[in-house]
Amino acid sequence: MPTLELRRNLITVAAAFLAALLSVGTEAGERTRVWRGEFVYFADCAVFTDCASGRRWPVAMEEDDAAMERAYLNSKLEPQAPLLVSLKGRFEMRKPMEGPAREHLVVEKFEGSKIGATCKAPQQKSERLR
Repeated sequence: MPTLELRRNLITVAAAFLAALLSVGTEAGERTRVWRGEFVYFADCAVFTDCASGRRWPVAMEEDDAAMERAYLNSKLEPQAPLLVSLKGRFEMRKPMEGPAREHLVVEKFEGSKIGATCKAPQQKSERLR
């Protein structure tokens, strides 16, 4: 059985290989899409949960993430309460403080937020995030 260090190295290499495969033949922005989901910012940690799939990703602290963080802090929600947001973004591999590289959501453009709304609460078609 491989040692723990060897397993970590294998995971790191596999993650880097996967990132390289995913980026082949794509230009920055080609994988960009519009997202709607719940954003939580707490203790310099940002997490996004997609409404459509329920999947969660860490948010890279770059590009327009600062605008989304400001909206969250200005919303005066309880700590760790979700804020419904809309954004344009893409995924990129990032190395966290610990562990192997993993996908992070990069916010290219923060579109808006809706205080008090959640993914579970249906939204009227005419109602837009502001």
